[in-house]
Amino acid sequence: MTEILQDLEPHSVWTIFEEITSVPRPSKKEEKIRKWITNWAQKNAIFCKEDDMGNILLRKEATDNAYPTLVLQAHMDMVCQKNPHVQIDFETDPIPVKIVNRHVTAEGTSLGADNGIGMAYALAALIDPHLHHGPLEVLLTVDEETGLNGAFNIAADFFTGKYLLNLDWEKIGEVISSSAGGGDTTYSIPYAHADKKQYTGIRMVVEGLQGGHSGLDIHLLRLNAIKVVVEGIAHIKKDTDLLITSIHGGTASNSIPREAECSFIVPEEDKESLITTLNKWKNKKIISAQDSEPDLNIIISEIAPTACLSPETSDTLHTLLSQIPHGPLSYNEDIEGLVQTSNNLGVVNSSENTIEVTMHSRSSVQKELEDLRNCLHALGITHGAHVVMGNTYPGWKSNPQTPFLSFIKDMYETVYSSVTFTGVHAGLECGVLSGLNPHLQLASIGPQIENAHTPRERVNIESVEIMWKVIKKIIQNIKILQ
Repeated sequence: MTEILQDLEPHSVWTIFEEITSVPRPSKKEEKIRKWITNWAQKNAIFCKEDDMGNILLRKEATDNAYPTLVLQAHMDMVCQKNPHVQIDFETDPIPVKIVNRHVTAEGTSLGADNGIGMAYALAALIDPHLHHGPLEVLLTVDEETGLNGAFNIAADFFTGKYLLNLDWEKIGEVISSSAGGGDTTYSIPYAHADKKQYTGIRMVVEGLQGGHSGLDIHLLRLNAIKVVVEGIAHIKKDTDLLITSIHGGTASNSIPREAECSFIVPEEDKESLITTLNKWKNKKIISAQDSEPDLNIIISEIAPTACLSPETSDTLHTLLSQIPHGPLSYNEDIEGLVQTSNNLGVVNSSENTIEVTMHSRSSVQKELEDLRNCLHALGITHGAHVVMGNTYPGWKSNPQTPFLSFIKDMYETVYSSVTFTGVHAGLECGVLSGLNPHLQLASIGPQIENAHTPRERVNIESVEIMWKVIKKIIQNIKILQ
């Protein structure tokens, strides 16, 4: 393993984090990181157990039995994203980390600081010889990024602590006391191929968008590559007999799509005028988006014609993708700028005879989430799709005046001057874990991570050191709550 981060402080946290980045850990494929954790625990004489789902609990006995048990919690998996021309196999290759302008980032891929840095904090706490502490439990879950599935399958007695500190937040100076619920919706549209004579092919590729986390970044109103493709098609569809042959965009339901492409055929006699029209639209689109999407690139090219969707299916697909909502749908009335309900059109893929469309909905209001998902279900049925409504995960809301949350803020403020309670428009495992025990008190904190779920993900080095000081303060002073 390379040692690019070895000179950073805190040394123990960065050393563990760099080791974590060397171990593949895509969602649903955490076998290698699970083995690494159990080996690490054995090497460091730390108690370790694993449930049938693959969730892991590590435990260290107290140095002072007057302290209550504290649970440090993070998830093992990461969202694997890469730039188009980067060669990497996320199931076998390490993440190529580097340091750029006082940030740790990766070379053309997502970094996995979400939530690898949370794991590193928790493991570092277990082996810090200078910490005076009560019983410490570290709960590491699998498959968080695709629906909090690891947390959903934890038994109520898997851990014992009544105070749980989630380490999956991404903004310094904030203590999270509430999060959104959400879930996936998937459409499957069967189709038969058709052939057209005297037609020619055109391909439209959209690339270079910023993308982002479909909860944390949805309020930034970044372009969705799938929606840009749909807009381009709409721009010429009214003037010709356009038939889609294939479409691909996005990689995960909970990531804002950065790239998409669509191939289609049009009558040969319309080709030149349509390409001219598309290029004019492209130039206007790039200029209009230059402030928010400076690297947007749209490539229009002529290709050989291939078998297409039937006219009915082609029209249905375009209409459906046009009508699926994307972005914020309502805002919280109490917290300025906080999205309350949103939908992310995350993935579209055409295969041999099926088109699949997947989106992720979020809301901090259960009724709004249910209404949105019901509308999406009805929309899919209306257009002849087979609709699968994925399991939902619950939102979470705590009273900031609870003893644990107040204690977390007090400890935070001994290290960092400006600390606030806030909510987050994203799913945290706190929502699921809080349902295991009515007496469990939870909070979420973390360092400054930007552009999670994208190849631009980076973590601020100074904030990692600040957060480590905060975590140590919490561990050493939680005796106050006993």
